[in-house]
Amino acid sequence: MKLKTRLILNRAITIMLGILIVGMSLIKDIELFFTMGIAMIFCAVIQLIKQRRILSDPNKMKELENMYKDERVRFIAQKSHSFAFWVSVYAEFIGILVSMYFGLENIYHVLNIIVCFQILIYIVANFYFSKKY
Repeated sequence: MKLKTRLILNRAITIMLGILIVGMSLIKDIELFFTMGIAMIFCAVIQLIKQRRILSDPNKMKELENMYKDERVRFIAQKSHSFAFWVSVYAEFIGILVSMYFGLENIYHVLNIIVCFQILIYIVANFYFSKKY
């Protein structure tokens, strides 16, 4: 997928998720989620506005593509993604333990499903990419 398409798609997904959170907050009347959804939408729109100049200028887009192809940048991004993934998995495990302790069954069931799904995706992706590369 082209970098330009990936950037726009990423922002569009963030905006859609923000809209879903705003909608759910209005249905459930939870002010915190409303604020979070508005912030997600606002940040994604601001990023799109900032990147509009880069996305419309072929020379700047080429520079950005070259930067993303740099080995050091790719290595740092890979390490950052891996670190963030495992920290989130461990934080979810802590959330499972805490919610189990307080008897919040719905929360720890959802967290269990999320953790299992994340680890399953990791295993499948690891297997796929080890065969591909």
